[in-house]
Amino acid sequence: MALTRKRAFTLIELLVVIAIIAILAAILFPVFAQAREKARATSCLSNQKQIGLAVMQYNQDYDAKYMALPGSGPLVPSPFTATPALPNPYDGLMPYMKSGEVWICPSSEGSQKTGASSYHVNGRIFTNTGMRETRIERPASTVMMRESGNGTSYEAFYCRPYQGGSDDALMGANGYKAMAFHVGSANYLFADGHAKAFGPPAYNEALQPGSTGMTIYPN
Repeated sequence: MALTRKRAFTLIELLVVIAIIAILAAILFPVFAQAREKARATSCLSNQKQIGLAVMQYNQDYDAKYMALPGSGPLVPSPFTATPALPNPYDGLMPYMKSGEVWICPSSEGSQKTGASSYHVNGRIFTNTGMRETRIERPASTVMMRESGNGTSYEAFYCRPYQGGSDDALMGANGYKAMAFHVGSANYLFADGHAKAFGPPAYNEALQPGSTGMTIYPN
């Protein structure tokens, strides 16, 4: 009885299989990456909605007044100077939140610095003395918070109330500008508590102050 020899793959056949796998990977990997980033964007939007709800609850408990925040300084104590840590939204809003992790966007790259956040708040709303809700004429169109990428330990919570501020790397010379963190879009939280994603060119437009000096965004 003659033995049948099994035919082995030739080098050309192996190369063809490898090439097919590489082509499929090149097609599918970007799709998977985009789907993952969309999921992160949804989680980021949920974070902002939770923060917005916490702000609304805080305001209800404090006579419809926003939390007072300092304009500049460290969010954590400095080991080299006597400068104390300044108040930040973590402190005042934590009683209204289940977790402080909502301050970190899933798409933020690298390690977050102590006391930093993935989001910036509107410095015209969170003032040194605290502002009343009634001063905002158009809450549904007034930005309360937006994405800022990887936080910084100084003035991490502020998008500056003036044109061309140099403290925020996301601002251009012509005004407040945000980057597209999530597949061509960026998330914004408004003063009425709703959050929304904006894609180009909307996210790249300068934010102009309204009649009350608040930052107004086309919503």
